[in-house]
Amino acid sequence: MVKIHAITGWRMPKGEKMMNILCGQLNKKLRMDYPGISHDEIETAFLKFGSEENFTGSMSIAIIDRVLKKYFASVAADKFDAERKQFTQTIPLVSPQEHLNDCRGLIEHKYMLFLEGRLNVQLLPCFIFQVLVKDFNAPPDMPKHFINEAKELIRDSRGKNKIGKRDAIAIGDAIGATEISQSNLYDFATKLAIEACFKELQKMNYEHLYSYVS
Repeated sequence: MVKIHAITGWRMPKGEKMMNILCGQLNKKLRMDYPGISHDEIETAFLKFGSEENFTGSMSIAIIDRVLKKYFASVAADKFDAERKQFTQTIPLVSPQEHLNDCRGLIEHKYMLFLEGRLNVQLLPCFIFQVLVKDFNAPPDMPKHFINEAKELIRDSRGKNKIGKRDAIAIGDAIGATEISQSNLYDFATKLAIEACFKELQKMNYEHLYSYVS
């Protein structure tokens, strides 16, 4: 209690009887709400947060409890941050080569669906186009040649047109609007460019694009 008084400047109760009552009630409070708390932890709590309580009256259980709650909330937050940092540090980083191999595996999977007539062009990931450029010399500017076709498909808000002749979902249904941003328009054009690449590779009798991909 004397340390709390020295740290915060809060007035101690007048009279030995009141001081004994306060100490007794504080001991009960600590046993009920903060079991196992040490004197060092109490001192640390008041060194960190005692000055935040602008309290000019005599010490009370309520004001002491407010400081302890702040302290343990801070301890819990620090523990959470430490655990999160440790968790993120244990997540293995994917190397560029591993990412490239994952993309190639995805391309192989999509190409197999294309050959089987089950490709949903709407679900093609745009980022695999750059791998087709790298591995099969697809023209980098190929998507721009599909802008008008993509625009027509997107504007079909009632879903009358579908991408290709396969069982693809309606572009209009997927968007739900007749307006589209330039980025979305280019994304759809890129999907159509990927499909066109698959068509050309099929003409070249590719049964698989990556024989080493399982």
